[in-house]
Amino acid sequence: MKKFETLPLSQLLRQWFSQEEAGQEIFAQMLRRVWDRALGPMVAHRTGRMSVKNHVLTVEITSPVLRSELMALRPEILKTINAHLGPEEALKDIRFL
Repeated sequence: MKKFETLPLSQLLRQWFSQEEAGQEIFAQMLRRVWDRALGPMVAHRTGRMSVKNHVLTVEITSPVLRSELMALRPEILKTINAHLGPEEALKDIRFL
């Protein structure tokens, strides 16, 4: 019988993401779910496109008033989102458009 090495899920996902182009899309979908849960339906409804480049999350917000409020809450939002991500995927900043 062949013996398999046991690895943490986070390590397996990191390996798969680094090997697959689809990894970026899966990460973006996971990040969107984390964003929606962390900030609630009101913010999720007013959130447009999201992208990550160099560990900086860029989020399109359709309401200027909400965008200003989120900018003021940026440190707490980063902390909340990073709590759901592993250290390799942790965000350094959030930009609101």
